Amino acid sequence: MHEQDLLSVEHISKITGIDWWVINDLFKEYGVEKLGFSELSRRRRERDFELIYNLHYKNKLSLNEIHREYGFSPLYTKRVLGDQGLTHLGYENQLKREGRRIPKTKSKLKHKKE
Repeated sequence: MHEQDLLSVEHISKITGIDWWVINDLFKEYGVEKLGFSELSRRRRERDFELIYNLHYKNKLSLNEIHREYGFSPLYTKRVLGDQGLTHLGYENQLKREGRRIPKTKSKLKHKKE
């Protein structure tokens, strides 16, 4: 679970119902290297790169569409692409580009009159 699914000890604890310190002891007993948060995050981004790359560059999905359909936040998607030296395509309005009607919204910001 730790190296294959890239889950933290705390997450494994929640899933299995085993206290995290017991899991730590088991890791030590069996010589399993405990990966830190930064390393787990880096490995997750590497794992997700191909999917995100295909969704964004080949399928032309915007960051928001990737978020809605696959659950990857726009910030995470930017980070995954950035780790590989890429930038997102910067679609400003995916709905308009595809010819769909965009609901009009009023800005909630009120401008001060001087």
